[in-house]
Amino acid sequence: MFKKIKKRDGRLVDFSADKITQAIAKAAEATQEFGWDQAKSLTCLVLDLADKLITEEVPTVEQMQDLVEEILLTSHYKKTAKAYIIYRDQHKKLREIMSDAS
Repeated sequence: MFKKIKKRDGRLVDFSADKITQAIAKAAEATQEFGWDQAKSLTCLVLDLADKLITEEVPTVEQMQDLVEEILLTSHYKKTAKAYIIYRDQHKKLREIMSDAS
């Protein structure tokens, strides 16, 4: 599996599958569709897909988030998929606002 991940600002940090699980669990908590164990199972699916699709040695945060979306959208947890996508979009807009303010 990956050892590093590239952040949006270009920094390379240690890759942590736990962060993927936390993001999925947070979306699931908002919808009450499932708990931590299912978030871990979905993370395994994300990691399997990443292993197949990402050819770079160091993936980007954006690539991993795209895969989380894909896994959630193909699961039967549609409410959680929507919550994750909305959360991601809101944070993108916040980053744009903060970038414009500087």
